[in-house]
Amino acid sequence: MSARSQHRTDGPVEGLNLARSLRDALASGVLVVNARELIVSATHEAERLLHLPPGKTLPVPLSLLPVPLQNVVREALAGKTTITCDQLTLALNDKHSRNFHVTVQPVQRDAGSLDVVVVLSDVTRFAQLEQGIIRLDRLATLGTLSADMAHEIKNALV
Repeated sequence: MSARSQHRTDGPVEGLNLARSLRDALASGVLVVNARELIVSATHEAERLLHLPPGKTLPVPLSLLPVPLQNVVREALAGKTTITCDQLTLALNDKHSRNFHVTVQPVQRDAGSLDVVVVLSDVTRFAQLEQGIIRLDRLATLGTLSADMAHEIKNALV
């Protein structure tokens, strides 16, 4: 009976961790960078994801962003084309690096100048979620196999 109770208490905790991980992984940050390479707008989520100083007076230079992201933004500005990176690895604040899905979309303003909108999502947790789901699937398979073996052994003994 205690094994069932233990199993029931583990389930919701796993579910809460999964929900929190999904929420964190699905959050997207948005930046707007103008043709003079100034960040003119940033959402709070973008500030959080990129470890930018919160509430910083805009505009700020593009150089505040990690170099790989700067390069993608510059490429989109120069080529006037949309660029999508499925997995761009960025080192933030000299800590471990994180993987981002990045889309940079050029937008023509009414005055003829070109801005780019940068949408980024942290996909680092997706790999961890995938490993967790694979682990849970293996445990479920092992549970089914042991239940089947116990049933067969019981039948032979009867």
